[in-house]
Amino acid sequence: MTPGGRIDPARAFTPLAIAVLTISDSRDATSDTSGDLLAERIGAAGHAVGARALVRDDKSLIQQQLRRWIDDPSIDVVITTGGTGLTGRDVTPEATLAIADRQMPGFGEQKARIFVALLGKQYSVTPKGWRKAAGDYGKAGTHLSVADIADARSLDKVRSYKRHQKEMKAAKKGNAAT
Repeated sequence: MTPGGRIDPARAFTPLAIAVLTISDSRDATSDTSGDLLAERIGAAGHAVGARALVRDDKSLIQQQLRRWIDDPSIDVVITTGGTGLTGRDVTPEATLAIADRQMPGFGEQKARIFVALLGKQYSVTPKGWRKAAGDYGKAGTHLSVADIADARSLDKVRSYKRHQKEMKAAKKGNAAT
């Protein structure tokens, strides 16, 4: 990437080997739709599915599989799907946190809100309470994130919002220093 987070078009694309771990008590290899979709999108983006597995909602099974892939030099990235419900059986957050080298508080929550907004705004997946769950990202008429990008015009609006947020943060930081 170039300074400012822009992708440098002169850099060669580097395909990654991505492992997909589905965590579910209710799915098997024939009904793993989220794992199938991830694998399809990984390939379509030019990357390779380096490995794929499905494990039950069991902390030790999840951790064993994650550790195998983390230690495997042929795997560049691990993506998990499923196992994130709110029942006592859903232990993915605890299993992954227990082996994490570093945490990023708030990052996952923000990405989850953006994802819920994306599903609602662009794919009409609108269960009761989806806008509340998405927070500000779910508000109609906003241009805050990828959930709001439908064309070049809306992309410009999101970029403008992001620039404004950065300017406000810089101004606030400058005022605090004086």
